[in-house]
Amino acid sequence: MMETLTPWQRFWDRKHRIYASERHREFHYRRIAEDIIAELPHAEAILLDYGCGEALQAERISRFCGRLVLCEAAPSVRQGLVARFGSNQRIVVLAASDLGQLSASTVDLAIMNSVTQYMSADEFDHVVAKLRLLLRYDGRLIVGDVVPPGGAIVGDVASLLRTSIEGGFVIAAIWSLVATLFSPYRKLRRKVGLSTYTEAEIKARLARAGFHVERRNRNFGFHRGRATYVATRTR
Repeated sequence: MMETLTPWQRFWDRKHRIYASERHREFHYRRIAEDIIAELPHAEAILLDYGCGEALQAERISRFCGRLVLCEAAPSVRQGLVARFGSNQRIVVLAASDLGQLSASTVDLAIMNSVTQYMSADEFDHVVAKLRLLLRYDGRLIVGDVVPPGGAIVGDVASLLRTSIEGGFVIAAIWSLVATLFSPYRKLRRKVGLSTYTEAEIKARLARAGFHVERRNRNFGFHRGRATYVATRTR
């Protein structure tokens, strides 16, 4: 049966130019990996990365946990994950629709990084409810890179330029910003938009799903204008 993808999932399923260069792409995934590894509770933890994207650093992350489950909705991205990591017995690749294959109350840490902005509020609630069932009673869900209301493109531009200075790809970043003006991403962002949440809103949604929530002192990744929340099961 052919999967039904949302407009944003279809975007990620095709080739895109979100990253200014290969150096930017690798730099991004390396920072995300460092953030994930820092949150792992122990060396045998079962980690679920929901909406993992290309997960370039999955091999490295898998060395710090007992099992890494990569969950991705975009079929072409998922095929790439299988091709790269299929031989690693610590890594499992699943479609978002296959989460039911996992046993309840077995996951130590679930990550949703830079995902909430690309799903509706109802979709977010649905996914969070499923993830909660998979978490152990002391398990945690980390929701990262949440876009606040008014999170304008100017903030994204500033974040990219700061990151390019740190990562050494300034020229590529400038060319990327010019290309973005005419890109499918910009057109889709204007047409469909991004889901945004205040701190109070995201905490309230997670609390209704059965979590106690605290804001992380630093966002996952590089964007200073966005936020990451750590949610722990309350029942």
